[in-house]
Amino acid sequence: MTCYCANYYGSINCHNTVSKFGDRCAHCLSTQGGSNSYSYSNGTSQGPTEHWVEKVNQEKMRRDEERSRRERLIRTTSGGIS
Repeated sequence: MTCYCANYYGSINCHNTVSKFGDRCAHCLSTQGGSNSYSYSNGTSQGPTEHWVEKVNQEKMRRDEERSRRERLIRTTSGGIS
């Protein structure tokens, strides 16, 4: 099954096809057209998938911390802790 180049969904709107979803065609790879890499101040570079995974994991951690704070608050205000 063929899919459009990853740049089809970006601002370049490339109409070439690739064999795997998310890949870029040979033309876009050779010209580095529409590269969606994110550069951080520490010099690392991540692709959009890695960036998304990192953000999702950060959000999960934030929610878990918020949940544990609420549980502690409920225990202390309901007299659950002696």
